Amino acid sequence: MKRLLFLALALLLVFGGAFFIQESQKESGQAELAQLASQEASSESQIQEAASASSSQTSETSQDGSNQSNESDAETKPVPKIPNSQVMTADGEEVDLHSLMTNGKPTIINVWAAWCPPCQEEMPYFQTAYDQYKDQFNFIIIDGLASKPSETMETAQAFLADNNLTLPVYYDVNRSTQIKLGMNIFPTTILFDKDGNRQRINGQISQDQLMAFLEANS
Repeated sequence: MKRLLFLALALLLVFGGAFFIQESQKESGQAELAQLASQEASSESQIQEAASASSSQTSETSQDGSNQSNESDAETKPVPKIPNSQVMTADGEEVDLHSLMTNGKPTIINVWAAWCPPCQEEMPYFQTAYDQYKDQFNFIIIDGLASKPSETMETAQAFLADNNLTLPVYYDVNRSTQIKLGMNIFPTTILFDKDGNRQRINGQISQDQLMAFLEANS
């Protein structure tokens, strides 16, 4: 009888220990699985954060690149369609007309002469326009040398000085600009808006017309 009880107790201990070991291993396995799941979730989160940061950086780079491209486009914007010619600065330096129009800004070309009464009336409000908008527009004021025998650089500069005019004035060389622009009346104004569209005004432009153009394209 005692032997049977001892055998039963031994069997109980063996099976009980085996069950305890199995449960322990099961709990340990579940813990490892939970830890692995946690690590995977953490890695996924880090990947998403890195991807988000990379996307944001790419977006910023793209925007910066777009701005640089726009600035580059503005600097290399084609010259508005107009015949090229040589004009002279007050210092006697010859420059291409096109070189004064390559920065992408709207442009105002005015061809005038000191002997011309409508030209004389225009100059003060061209000066006002220049003072207000000189950073936003190209002002190319061209004196029509030799449009009459009396029209010389000296007579033009005397008119400018007598009327306190400081806007940039260039001088036609051998009447090349007058000929290429088909000048048949003084003054003549050619306006190029911000899209490069051209408007030609033969004769005197009014101050209201000039200011309306400037305001629309500033």
